[in-house]
Amino acid sequence: MKIVYVGGMTISAKILETLCDSNEIPCHVFGYPPSQHYRSNYCSFDHLANEYHFPLTETTDINSPKVERIVKNADPDWMMVFGWSQLVNKSIYSLPRYGTLGLHMTKLPEGRGRAPIPWTLIKGKTEGAVTLFWLTSGADEGDIVSQRTFPVSKFDDAQTLVDRVGEISCDLVKEMLPKLKKGTLPKLPQDHSSSSYWPTRKPEDGFINWSTPIQDIYNLVRGVTSPFPGAFTKMEGEKIFLWNVGILETGKDTRHKPGAIIGPYRTHGSNPTTGLAIAAEGGILICNSIQIGDGKPIKNIELYDLAIRWNGKSFDSSN
Repeated sequence: MKIVYVGGMTISAKILETLCDSNEIPCHVFGYPPSQHYRSNYCSFDHLANEYHFPLTETTDINSPKVERIVKNADPDWMMVFGWSQLVNKSIYSLPRYGTLGLHMTKLPEGRGRAPIPWTLIKGKTEGAVTLFWLTSGADEGDIVSQRTFPVSKFDDAQTLVDRVGEISCDLVKEMLPKLKKGTLPKLPQDHSSSSYWPTRKPEDGFINWSTPIQDIYNLVRGVTSPFPGAFTKMEGEKIFLWNVGILETGKDTRHKPGAIIGPYRTHGSNPTTGLAIAAEGGILICNSIQIGDGKPIKNIELYDLAIRWNGKSFDSSN
């Protein structure tokens, strides 16, 4: 088979490696250039191109005349667009002989659009999914090839879901390859009447509103933690990221204003943990990894000492 592959995320790289290891090395690959390293989950394909010797073109516009010319010359049977933050024009996705496939990390038709992993956690979903589908002009609207769901626990965060989605995506692609070769891929229409669209998220959307319930804050932090831009608050105008938190749901407590720093916490033993206790609506937020501005994450004893100095202060209630 002649496959043109398009992607730019860590998940894209995992799937690309799976294809190559299955002896389906693409005839051409498109990825993001290093200038796009700021994108969440960005991944260069240079190491894979060197190992598997496929031609690689780096671009920020998959709909450019240059890309169209390369794809035409490649004369592919299939195109796979797995992890690309741009809708592909029909003039491009209609070029492959048999079609173009896409990948989305929700149970389509639910959650079409952007930031599927953060939204899954922010919304407190207890089930996630990966869907392979036929690419069309509409965002994630094509017929379904294959779909697999998985449970999402209260202990999951963005990194655990990125890892899990990567494994499931590779499994789905491996299962799909025999049908791809035979031309027998399913086309299961989506129920458009039950569809939903999740909007794009910007780094500034990670601001913590301390007047919201503690569970919502917990979901926000775990939903946009690394490898995403992170949830943040402010103190005296300085941005402070909260990378890892726990919650103690105590119910309403009028002794502390939400966002107030109650003090440090610590545990004992050979691997003690320390952190910062913050009052929230409905409980106490326990944070054991923060970052001030562009600095390095602060943990352990350094965070404990900082919590002592900050005791009695409050995070800003508005951005």
